[in-house]
Amino acid sequence: MSVELSISKKNIDCIEVANFLTKCGVRNANIIGGTGIVNGLIEPSCTIRLGHDYSSSNKFLINQLWTNLKSKYNFECAYFSVPGIYGGCIKDWMRPSNCIGKI
Repeated sequence: MSVELSISKKNIDCIEVANFLTKCGVRNANIIGGTGIVNGLIEPSCTIRLGHDYSSSNKFLINQLWTNLKSKYNFECAYFSVPGIYGGCIKDWMRPSNCIGKI
């Protein structure tokens, strides 16, 4: 199952993001340029549809990718989507579980 990460920031360039992703080791992704509205401000956006290596069960790779993007572009958050399972802030998807173990 593929996952999507939507990022937006003033002057973001999706081609440059794609080049950065390849330097981070991403081998299969579709980067779609668009326009977003964040806190009432209109700004360019990129939706990154990741290949199957970045399935919803591989939080390590997703966290690694998010850490790289956050550092490079100074993002505070991004919209993360796993179709039929989750849609919201990537920070909420990545945070450790409060579960103490299997019941």
